[in-house]
Amino acid sequence: MKTKFKIGGMTCSACQAHVQKAVEKLDGVKGADVNLLSGSMYAEFDESLVSEEDIVKAVFDAGYTAQIGDGEKKQPGDTGAGNEIKEMKNRIIVSVSFLIPLMIISMHSMIPAYRERRFTG
Repeated sequence: MKTKFKIGGMTCSACQAHVQKAVEKLDGVKGADVNLLSGSMYAEFDESLVSEEDIVKAVFDAGYTAQIGDGEKKQPGDTGAGNEIKEMKNRIIVSVSFLIPLMIISMHSMIPAYRERRFTG
């Protein structure tokens, strides 16, 4: 059986590896694929040896949170990619809104108009 889990609390690749090792240590887990950027994990396991709750407990014991599935209600046939794309767009907008003022502040001394006023005036 292959199930998707939503993982919370990961901040770096070491966290990602820690979650993956904790899940793969369980008997009956054939493999775990943890994605840091989307905060998700796909685990393939034998349901007669280990349950989804056992996997959630292993992630919790490793110091992170886990939910079975995405934690969101979906319509049949919905992949959930729309929410991830919307979240990424919001992150880009916020990043650019901070980037532009930061560049202006850090680079204003290299703009010729500012340099002329500063040294001649």
